[in-house]
Amino acid sequence: PWWYVNIGAGWGNKPSAVKTVSVWNRSDCCPERLYGAWVQLLASDGSTILQQQQITSAIGYGGQTLYFTPVPNVYFIKIQIYGAGRILSVAEVRATGYVLR
Repeated sequence: PWWYVNIGAGWGNKPSAVKTVSVWNRSDCCPERLYGAWVQLLASDGSTILQQQQITSAIGYGGQTLYFTPVPNVYFIKIQIYGAGRILSVAEVRATGYVLR
């Protein structure tokens, strides 16, 4: 399963430079559902610019922030988890950075 958001759409389909991605887990159950998820920064054609497996078991019911040297030309942020029978639950995702002109 996966989840993604088009971060370029709100800015006239312009790319962004991403500095952080924060991911929060559900607070009512299932803290294991984000463990081992991949955070991917994608280009306008959907190709992977950067992929990091940074969601750890320590996230529990809280959140985790991933820090990047600003990654340019990002249009999409995708969170994906691999494995048969895995379920992905995401409560909130927040990205920081700036729009490229």
